[in-house]
Amino acid sequence: MRTFYIDVYFLINFTVDILALYVSVRVLHAPAKMHRLVIAALLGAAVSVADAFLYALPLLRALLFAASLLFCSLIVMRASGVRRRIKLIAVFFTVELLLGGAVSFFYSALDGVFVSLGLTGEGVENRKALILAVLVLFSIGIIRLLIMIFTDILGEKSVRVSITVADTTVEVEAMLDSGNLVKDPMNMHPVLFIKPTLALRLVPRCVAELNDLDLLDNDYRKRIRLIPVTRVGGTHVMTGVRADKVVVTRGGVSEEIEFTVAIDKEGGTYGGYEALLPIAVIRDAF
Repeated sequence: MRTFYIDVYFLINFTVDILALYVSVRVLHAPAKMHRLVIAALLGAAVSVADAFLYALPLLRALLFAASLLFCSLIVMRASGVRRRIKLIAVFFTVELLLGGAVSFFYSALDGVFVSLGLTGEGVENRKALILAVLVLFSIGIIRLLIMIFTDILGEKSVRVSITVADTTVEVEAMLDSGNLVKDPMNMHPVLFIKPTLALRLVPRCVAELNDLDLLDNDYRKRIRLIPVTRVGGTHVMTGVRADKVVVTRGGVSEEIEFTVAIDKEGGTYGGYEALLPIAVIRDAF
């Protein structure tokens, strides 16, 4: 008779779920809090444990699985459109399959290693779970390269953007740019470039001009970023600020996306626009 370790099974599923959810929200640039990911992963692990006892009821298992995916998307993305939730479920399901395959492969491999070494005593299963958690972490890098994003190429030239920093909110039309792949090195958020004229309406002058920063309170100083940007002629460092909220509106649908705002002091505008937004992020959000 095979022994079923509920704690090990729960731990493995929780690890896979939280990693899959983390990769999914990062791919979609969704503003999700870690405690929400933990709650959704706990729900997914609990459903997996329940599923193990319902093998004779396939219809109930299917309904339970579908309901868990729906509730996970509601928990992780509190305020998002239906299409974005569907994309989250699709990406999450894809990553789950890849991670599940990796876990199954490594579990079988480790089981053979333990048997060959004669390590079949009590506690072996728990050691396997810990090793599997580490192996799953290493698989993330490969998985992110394999994830397919289910979106169409956008034909729009610009979108409406609302940017909030501290107590200040500005709305602007932002040009879409396929070549903007810059990331904030501190949190790997995509970067929204703005011109100084817009920056002066959004942040204090000392931030826009990067001087007299001692005038700012400590909380505001923590928002400031130095962002390296590679252009023709070398790498430049731009002043940036972590935005509290960025809402992008396209086709009457609004989505909140995590951005760091960088101030571009080069002359001119972006084809008449004061802001430049990476089109890759829009593909993921809508």
